[in-house]
Amino acid sequence: MNKDTYDGSGTATKLPHKQVFRCPTRSLYHRIETYGPWLLPSYAPNRSIFGRVSTAGIVSGTVPIQRIRKPSKTLMLIDMRDGHTDIDYLGRTNPGYQYPAVDYRHQAGANIAFVDGHVTWMKSPLPGDYLDIAYQDARTSGNGVLWE
Repeated sequence: MNKDTYDGSGTATKLPHKQVFRCPTRSLYHRIETYGPWLLPSYAPNRSIFGRVSTAGIVSGTVPIQRIRKPSKTLMLIDMRDGHTDIDYLGRTNPGYQYPAVDYRHQAGANIAFVDGHVTWMKSPLPGDYLDIAYQDARTSGNGVLWE
């Protein structure tokens, strides 16, 4: 596969502006062997609202925007750690969690894009705590969906 092709879904496609998929503070290409030759982006989408795409190309689990009551607090994209393809529950924002998805690489914080379109930097929570974002479930469990 050509390094200049990647559309974020595992399908090789010509993209003229592939730099939008990577953080300037990270290296251009992150190769994860378990994902074959695909190049992973630097940002994780919120799987709770974007859903999943099956290997057959079927999208399921998306949330219509009119159901999101708190778009200014609902995570859309966040700085992602290597080895992840999305963020699916609040526990993954805990830096002390066994499988964290967030990379707090910007002065011990992460850049986050929200559903309403604004982007902000949020400081890393202490181990055992979570980011202050929209969430459905008891905050202590860390297992609910990332929208409200």
